[in-house]
Amino acid sequence: MRVSDASLRAAEVALAYQAATGNFKDVSAAAPLLKVARETSALMNHHDAATGTSKQVIVDDYLTKLVNADGNSSVVLASAITALANGGNGTVPLHKVKEDTVVELSLGVTTPIVFFNSLGFEVCDVARVLVRILATSKGADISVSSADGLLLLPAQVRLIRTDGIASIEEVAFSKCVPALGVTTINLKLDDAPQGSTVAAEVVNVPVCVENA
Repeated sequence: MRVSDASLRAAEVALAYQAATGNFKDVSAAAPLLKVARETSALMNHHDAATGTSKQVIVDDYLTKLVNADGNSSVVLASAITALANGGNGTVPLHKVKEDTVVELSLGVTTPIVFFNSLGFEVCDVARVLVRILATSKGADISVSSADGLLLLPAQVRLIRTDGIASIEEVAFSKCVPALGVTTINLKLDDAPQGSTVAAEVVNVPVCVENA
């Protein structure tokens, strides 16, 4: 059971990585395979499966289901890794960071933050991103917008610490990430007041954060 669950988790994460790079090859075909694996994982929580008190025919059926589930996960995992190895659709590679990573913000530069969800259901919560801002940019506003830059999102900014050279601040905003999907949020440091629709001329390499 632990082996099957580990294979399922690995397949979900690899598939989310694949989708995050913009390569959706075989993603839709993976959904029914992972559905079977998830259902099997849930079935294995039954008390008979946990204690081994079932009749032999039931035990044999459980084992068959586990083998099939592990096989399904392995197929999805192999497909996702192959797609990642062959590259996406020409998009910029993502840099995965931990939640406590500090993202450097520069004046007038848009930094995309890509949140991906490796779970089989939508996840909505509050994202908290640490940013570093040079003292020379003091007074500039941090704007948070949708991937296309057309929708400005409400956000709260909190000072964490400063050393005279730069300040570390926490930017908090709400986000929803679809099942096995991605959501891109843009952060921009600008002299214009928050709410401005000034277009960014420079775009940083996307930063990828797993929200699951």
